[in-house]
Amino acid sequence: MSSRVVVRTDLTHVCGIGLMVVACLLQGTFAPSACSSEETPQLRAVDPTGEALRDVVIRSIRKNYSQLPSLRCKQITTSVDLTTPARSTVESDLLLASGNMRIESLHQEQNERWSVSMQNDVYTVLFPALKMARRTFREHLGEDNMDPRNVGVLGQKQKFLKELNLHQLLRHETIECDGSERLVFDLADEHVHTGMIVRTRYEFDPARNYLPTRIVGEDPAWGRVAWVQDCEYQEIIPGTAWFLKSSRLRYFNRRRSSRSDTKIWTKQVSTEIVGEVRTNEPIAESELEITIPDDVKFFDQTIGHSRPVR
Repeated sequence: MSSRVVVRTDLTHVCGIGLMVVACLLQGTFAPSACSSEETPQLRAVDPTGEALRDVVIRSIRKNYSQLPSLRCKQITTSVDLTTPARSTVESDLLLASGNMRIESLHQEQNERWSVSMQNDVYTVLFPALKMARRTFREHLGEDNMDPRNVGVLGQKQKFLKELNLHQLLRHETIECDGSERLVFDLADEHVHTGMIVRTRYEFDPARNYLPTRIVGEDPAWGRVAWVQDCEYQEIIPGTAWFLKSSRLRYFNRRRSSRSDTKIWTKQVSTEIVGEVRTNEPIAESELEITIPDDVKFFDQTIGHSRPVR
């Protein structure tokens, strides 16, 4: 019997335990909204450290996307920042092939286009209007996350499954959220240079290959909620594979955000997959490549630099 079946079977014995509002972990930092918690001694007895469950989650998410070796879709990302009058809407056409991708984007307000290609974790970005292009390692990228398969981290330079596997698992439990079961991990990451402990809460959906449905990040300096991301998925292969439908990432005022369900956010990034998601169609390697015109100033930051190691 697989680990997943064992865990789910064991959880049936705790259904009679009265539901309670989740106690905030670590002096009240985390508090999921509209969800209730079950203390699960049987779960802790079967897997007290949560490491077996972590392995199940990682393998399930990896298997989910292995069923979708190629994807073609359209994505609209809207950013609203309350600290400035700026509003940004970006419409993108995505080609996703295994771990590689090609994105053609249009910034609607500025009428600016750009192209992004990722192959073997090396990114090439072309800005035709600026006559500028750059190539860099994934680890040198900024904070924007461009790949809908990588939800759960704030920046494209991070890989969600790698981050999930790296950090200390402080606590695991199951909760009931809107009538469905969620598996919850609370993880901690110590930043080497600052010594700060960053804590992140992940909620996974066992019915959808343990894809993350909510992520809550803490501001270590203030001990309050810094950001929350909520995700919804669409079924691509019935009963087998799911893909992002929409996500909402909110950043909060660190002085006032003691709860993850507070409405006092300062910035919000909403992503929606619109139209048909076409899967398992052949994508030629040439479709993932970007041709750099001769008159474009090209900065290749991979030459003469070793890849960062973490």
